[in-house]
Amino acid sequence: MLITVTVYCLSIIGSAIWVFVVDTNNPQITIVSKWGAIVTSILAAIAMLAVDSLLCFHFYLIFYLKTTTLDYIMNRSDS
Repeated sequence: MLITVTVYCLSIIGSAIWVFVVDTNNPQITIVSKWGAIVTSILAAIAMLAVDSLLCFHFYLIFYLKTTTLDYIMNRSDS
């Protein structure tokens, strides 16, 4: 799910870049839609940052064969 959300955010950012950079000659695109594309891409980048940090944490847990419940139990038994 996290990978899918990351790909979705990247497609939003790519579409916003397309609207802002490539479609400059299109008369149907107004300045409001360009600013909307900028705001949307910024919000998508912020969401992607949060999702990707969680994704990296899950990859860390998978790589070291850990679960958060096991770590909690092991840390609790030590103290």
